[in-house]
Amino acid sequence: MICNTSILNPGPTANELTKLTVMYQNLRGLVPFSGLGKTNMPLDAGKLLELQSKIYNDKPHIVILTETWLSKEHLDNEILPDGIYKVYRRDRSKRSHPLILTIQISSGEKVEGS
Repeated sequence: MICNTSILNPGPTANELTKLTVMYQNLRGLVPFSGLGKTNMPLDAGKLLELQSKIYNDKPHIVILTETWLSKEHLDNEILPDGIYKVYRRDRSKRSHPLILTIQISSGEKVEGS
């Protein structure tokens, strides 16, 4: 019987520790109010460019985007870099608020479902 399992798995060494970075952003206005309810809702190009620049420059490990107002017509790679993040979306419905949660994929990592 082993009582102290940390002996078997002591965790990362000091050299392996990295700082986890998280970006949280409320995206209200990414879809202009004038475009709400349309079949193909347009995106605000200026706000989208600003968001993408921030993500490309900061390279956060986790990105949380709320109040996106996106619909199924908007593709993940229109918003976030393709192949860099695994995207989990919940678009607006009658009972839920829109949310995008992304996790950065490391270069050698295999992500299930992608």
